[in-house]
Parts: sequence; C-alpha cells; structure tokens
Amino acid sequence: MSVVDEMPTFIRALHKFLGKWKTACLATVDEAAAPHAANIQYAHDRADDRLRLYFVSSPESAHSRHIAGNAVVAVTIYAHVRRPDHIHGLQIHGRCAVVAKPSAAWDDAWRVYSAKYPFVKVPPLRNRFMAESFYCVTPTWVRFIDNRRGFGFKQECTFENTGSGSGALDSQTAVIESDHEANTGEDLRSA
Repeated sequence: MSVVDEMPTFIRALHKFLGKWKTACLATVDEAAAPHAANIQYAHDRADDRLRLYFVSSPESAHSRHIAGNAVVAVTIYAHVRRPDHIHGLQIHGRCAVVAKPSAAWDDAWRVYSAKYPFVKVPPLRNRFMAESFYCVTPTWVRFIDNRRGFGFKQECTFENTGSGSGALDSQTAVIESDHEANTGEDLRSA
C-alpha cells in the first residue's frame, strides 16, 4: 500500500484540488506587522501527507524578506468561478522557510516543481530558476470552503506535531473537522 493510499480521504481530495490549480496568494507581515500579499505559482508533492507547498522567489522580494524575519504565513488557493454558490478553495495557515541548497530537500522541491511546470527545465529559464530560491510552506491548519455543498460549508484540518517535527507520517496527526455533520466531504465535488 502506498503512502497516498494510507492518507485520509479528505487529504487525498485536497491533493486533487491542489493539483488542479497553480496560483496562490501568499500573505506575510513585515517587521512593523504591516500585511503584504503576493501571488505565487506553487507545486506540491501528492505523496506528502502534510500538503507542503513549494514556490520559487528571489530572496530580495518583499515576501521573502518578511519570511526571513517571521516564518508565519497564510495562503489562499481558490477555483476560478463566476457564481457565489460555486466558490470553493483553501485557506492555509503555516510556516514558510527557504529550502537549503544543495540538499535532498532542495532536490525534492526541484523534482516536484519541475514536474508541475516542465518549462522551467529548459534554458534560459532553467538558469534563471536555479539562481533563485525555493521556499516551502508547511501547513499547520487548512480549511476547505465549498459553497457548492451549501453556503458556508467548510472542513478543517489541523496538523499537530506529535513527534520529531520532521513531517513524516509517524510524527504528525491530522485532525479533520466538518461543520456539516451530514456531509463527510469525502468527494469535495471533484475538487
């Protein structure tokens, strides 16, 4: 049985949603606690039970400088729809850090990111991407909102550190809650 098969159905459905979309809004705060938002293109590893998101950015960008001073971030990812009753998407709280280079973690980030965006493998873009930094958002809390299931429908997942903090399956517990008891949320309406 694969790691993906062992994940709760809700987490697998979130992976499906994350795989369908490409752009997220990353929120950070500066040293004066002033908020900042930036659009990023993210990628995620479908075998990762923690739903980590990877993105590429210059260490000199405002959000990267903010992350260096305060790793706490928020992220939103939503489906591009026109009707309010079709709104659905993710709200994420977590921590963000630069991925050290060279390292196995950096190799994983490159593998995941270049699989979603194969154009980054082709020069001259490859050289440009290699000069920038990978960042990793590790969620501590995720909320899926889905008005298609009823206005205000939501499910939440809190990741509690129960061990070493490495992010492995044996050191993390996902606590999943829904505000609609009759709906299990297992299908997420095909994300």
